[in-house]
Amino acid sequence: MKGWKKKLLIGLAIFVVLVTGYVIGFNIYAAKQLDEVVAIADKFQPPANWTLVEETKRSNTLPFGCIPNECPKVYRRYSFKPVSYEDVSSVVKVITGSGLVDVKDIKCEPAGNGYGQVSYCGTNTYAFYGKYRIFINIFGTHTSESETIEGVVVSVKG
Repeated sequence: MKGWKKKLLIGLAIFVVLVTGYVIGFNIYAAKQLDEVVAIADKFQPPANWTLVEETKRSNTLPFGCIPNECPKVYRRYSFKPVSYEDVSSVVKVITGSGLVDVKDIKCEPAGNGYGQVSYCGTNTYAFYGKYRIFINIFGTHTSESETIEGVVVSVKG
């Protein structure tokens, strides 16, 4: 084998080893970040009568594999038997009791003229828990006869 071919093959082998090591290392790091986000989301312990109806977990699997600020991410949507909007403080108390957000971070207001599925309360911007962002949304249904609260979304992002 000629000298330049041997050097090319050695260089190529080194390149493949480095890229493989980088991808493996990045995936280990991404898995650790997702574990941290899940641990934060697990701090929210809803009452037994709340049902987890949707959960999404997302992490980077390859470098630059997610939209910036979207990974890692845990999204959980809970529902419960509808309660009157007047009882919103009891729902806020459950959320703030988790220690994820302070009551000052949650803003509530009636739906006004909007009808259908509406957002009543939440963190208008993200609250922070360490280096991670927390988003809370309390949602329900507004009709001409009533305003009810039916669920909560908790999202933690890196």
